[in-house]
Amino acid sequence: MTDRIDTYLDDLRAAMRGSDPALVDDAVYDAAEFLRSAATANAGVLPDEAAEAAIASYGSPVEIASAYEEMEATVSAALRTPARRAARGMFAR
Repeated sequence: MTDRIDTYLDDLRAAMRGSDPALVDDAVYDAAEFLRSAATANAGVLPDEAAEAAIASYGSPVEIASAYEEMEATVSAALRTPARRAARGMFAR
């Protein structure tokens, strides 16, 4: 089971190559937490099948990488300081 999840995490790291290292760490940590929890929650299923089901429900590494990068862009844009507007009117001088 852990071999399949470790392979998924390696694929996720590869899909996020070039991204901010902190973002990659967050994505890998979140994926590992979800996949291991979901795989162990299926007590009556074979470990490899449980890992495959968890991976199928989480999404492909490319999809997850894209979602994290979109989220990072949205957050960065929201946190950016707005540009100052030029003063207008007779008291602007």
